[in-house]
Amino acid sequence: MISLINKARHRRALSLSILTSVLVWPTSVVACSCAQYYAVRPQPDWVTSQTADGISYIAAGSSLCTGLKNLDERRVDNDARASLTKMLNTSVSTREKTSIGAVGDAGYSRYKSNTQLKSEQILKNATIFERWTDNKNCIVYAGIILKQVDLDKGKTEQLEAQQQQLMAKNACVESSGENRVHVKEWMIERLLQQGFAFNPNKTCQVKYRLTSNIVSARIDMVKNNLIVKVSQNNQPIWHKTYSGKAMSYSQKSRSELTQLAISDSLDRLFVDLSSLKHKKITP
Repeated sequence: MISLINKARHRRALSLSILTSVLVWPTSVVACSCAQYYAVRPQPDWVTSQTADGISYIAAGSSLCTGLKNLDERRVDNDARASLTKMLNTSVSTREKTSIGAVGDAGYSRYKSNTQLKSEQILKNATIFERWTDNKNCIVYAGIILKQVDLDKGKTEQLEAQQQQLMAKNACVESSGENRVHVKEWMIERLLQQGFAFNPNKTCQVKYRLTSNIVSARIDMVKNNLIVKVSQNNQPIWHKTYSGKAMSYSQKSRSELTQLAISDSLDRLFVDLSSLKHKKITP
């Protein structure tokens, strides 16, 4: 009887051991949902180091596994591009800053604005050359490389694209109507504040024609219409009328209210120009 009981206990223990092995084995071996993405191999050097040797730039990105390969690869590739962008902005800016260090503050200011790298333009020639999975920590890594020659090409293309934007075209301003002198001065001042090119000693590339008309005037309120025509070589780029209004309960003068109404019109104009400033303008 005891022998039968012992045999039964042994069978239960054996069954429990087998069940435990079945439950534990997959967890320990296939715990990482992305373990099967790529062939198992040692950690590559590029995972923990970056390269910027003047010939090429190498960076890495990482992302926690989700078990969805397409999603994980998209995430890790984006992170690699972000890492490369940060490295490029540091490496390229440091190198170019050194090369123009003797120019002075004005030159440095121009350098700073000209070397801002836009990833969509600069990274279009970058390549994801390898991916690797850390199965222990369940992390996917991606290595990305950009050659110096491709970086220089991308920067040249970016500069050419920037030079075709509305804000890069040298502006000239003509004004007529109410307060035409002040309207021209205020327009030029705002163009400069917004980063538009304006140099009266250079050829006019884009002309801004402004006509200011007072449409209503009372003791406490003035309404103004500002007609704006923007053109290049007599070809229209933008044409719109902006209504401005100024009210006062503190007995402001007619002149003050007029200036405030025109300023209101200009505010509305520059809301549009803030989105138009990057518009591509071709000859």
